[in-house]
Amino acid sequence: MRGGTNDSPPAMMERRQDESRPLYRRAYSWIGAVALCVYLALACGTALTKRPWCDEACFANPGVDLITRGSFGYTAMDPTGYSILIGWVFPRVQTHAYFIMPFDPLLQAGWFKLFGVGVFTMRSLHILFGMAALFCWGFLVLRLSGSPPAALLAIALMVVDRSFVFAAADGRPDMTSAAFGVAALAVYLGFRESRLGLAIFLANACLAAAVLSHPIGGVSAFGLLYLAIHFDRSRLAWRHILVAAVPYVVGFGLWGWYISLDPEAFQKQFLANASTGRFGGLSAPLLGFWHEVTIRYMARSYLPASAAGWKKLTVLIPVLYGLAALICGFMPTLRKHEAARILGRLAVIYFVVFSLLEGTKADFYLVHMTPLLCCCAAIWIHSWWLTGGVRRFTGAAVALLLVVFQIGWNVYSIRGNPYRQSYTAITTYIKQHAGPHTLVMGGGELGFDLGFYGPVLEDATLGYYSGRQPDFVVVDDKCYRQTLYELEGKAPDVYRHVMKVLNQDCEKVFTSGTSDVYARRSLLLSR
Repeated sequence: MRGGTNDSPPAMMERRQDESRPLYRRAYSWIGAVALCVYLALACGTALTKRPWCDEACFANPGVDLITRGSFGYTAMDPTGYSILIGWVFPRVQTHAYFIMPFDPLLQAGWFKLFGVGVFTMRSLHILFGMAALFCWGFLVLRLSGSPPAALLAIALMVVDRSFVFAAADGRPDMTSAAFGVAALAVYLGFRESRLGLAIFLANACLAAAVLSHPIGGVSAFGLLYLAIHFDRSRLAWRHILVAAVPYVVGFGLWGWYISLDPEAFQKQFLANASTGRFGGLSAPLLGFWHEVTIRYMARSYLPASAAGWKKLTVLIPVLYGLAALICGFMPTLRKHEAARILGRLAVIYFVVFSLLEGTKADFYLVHMTPLLCCCAAIWIHSWWLTGGVRRFTGAAVALLLVVFQIGWNVYSIRGNPYRQSYTAITTYIKQHAGPHTLVMGGGELGFDLGFYGPVLEDATLGYYSGRQPDFVVVDDKCYRQTLYELEGKAPDVYRHVMKVLNQDCEKVFTSGTSDVYARRSLLLSR
């Protein structure tokens, strides 16, 4: 007995039987529908109000180009102006974009063909992938725990999770990759008992799709390997390696065919993009773990330097997530439950992989991690709810805190509407003042409003290498302003040229939200 509630196996079985009664099933359906509505409201609201940014153009522009010209290029990018790698040349990037994985842009091309090119169209595809990820995570928890309330609670925590909502409402392929990654785990658990070979094939097909969407999707390979060893190590045979290899041979074979069209461009583009310190954690493991917490989770997500007042309280979110993972994985009273043990260990595995193998510490990769932490939190909270007494109220308070904080955070961002303030106002101004042959240098995302063929050119050097002179320059907080800060130390000559263009050749003519527009002085004098 604990807190007045019997925790013996017969009592637990009786409670699970109660949870499966028809009345409960109807309630679960309503709760699931409400959770889905909350997700769609937050994701669509964010998609309609979040400012587009350069990374979205990187992945959408090749899809646009495929249905427009039949090539697969980032037409809005100057081959010498990639902001992350100043001085590197990306040959023929305007016809063959090799620096990104191809699967998500291909999906975007089909989506654009059906529904037209646009920011919300681009983001809506990932909102649908977010729904698929919710279903897979819910199925995973249900399969491991046998508890519909725990699965629904995991989904409820996910639909308000800031990282999950932002990934769903973004044009980057992170949600696509994450959805295929968790689908690999879900289909494996779904088929392994009856048809192990099929489970292995389908899981690896999903995993191949995750990696071909973005290499970070490979983190799910560690989760799949753990599940296979945990449940089926005595059943696995050498033939299963061949079964698992088939999807990779097909998927990467097709990618290899595309690479063969221009292997030199692939080598220079892809390898350059892959050389941006992504594996730094292997050379300094302790520093990798430290940066994982202090940079990815704190500085870039839950406790940025700009946080003030109540916003600092969001640091409680990763603290509670981390506590949930540790309790599930290591607390004796929960560790005896298979779902808690497996999910807690998966969380530790994922954290180690991200710490050592992902050195950029970008916040948008959290969509691979926070849903798993939501599952741990759901198992922990549900277990304490069943225990009763003080633990029941503690668990309920944790759930309420996570939901309220993150709904408030999402709604606050939506109400700010940076799409209108920092993007639409900027492109409207340029349309009003631009001529037929105007050259606008800024983030590629400007192409959604101004066009991807001609007026917009993403060149972080402002023509230092190409010699081209912009008529307008757009400096935004998300991408280009950060590049300016880095140029001073990385490339002093380029930095001096950029400052000359902005301060001498151009004049700031318009500011809206966090974006500034600079116009060439000769253009102003000619009016």
